[in-house]
Amino acid sequence: MVDLSLFIGINVTINNKIMEEGDIPKPKGKEPKKSDHRDQVQKQKLASELYNEARESFARYTREKDLKDANHAILKFSEAITCLQSAPNNDKGSTHAKYHSERGEAFMAIGHYQKAMYDFGTAIRFDEKNAQYYANRGNCMMMLNQINDALA
Repeated sequence: MVDLSLFIGINVTINNKIMEEGDIPKPKGKEPKKSDHRDQVQKQKLASELYNEARESFARYTREKDLKDANHAILKFSEAITCLQSAPNNDKGSTHAKYHSERGEAFMAIGHYQKAMYDFGTAIRFDEKNAQYYANRGNCMMMLNQINDALA
């Protein structure tokens, strides 16, 4: 388990096995219950709502430069990520990458480059073909004077 409280300001732990969806064996011969599917749909819907709220707060921050909006966006992105992680049997790859990337952009906007770099690295793990994630991580490295790492 990894403690992410340093990165998101709230106590959230992530079970690495859940993040690596392919490592969890599916039960053989057992169909998922309707309530399991309903729970999954509800958690995905909640994650999406939190994500949209975070995007609205971050857009407000970019217009008005009120740090409260940036912090609220980061909190809501974090809640959306946590909610998405707790949804069972979810194909989280690109959605998870997008949530981490956007939280990384919020961290980067307020100068928290180390936290942003972590989020872009996580986004890359979920979607290694998205060049923008690499570019954003490289920009964070440059801001942290890690020039050689940024160029690698």
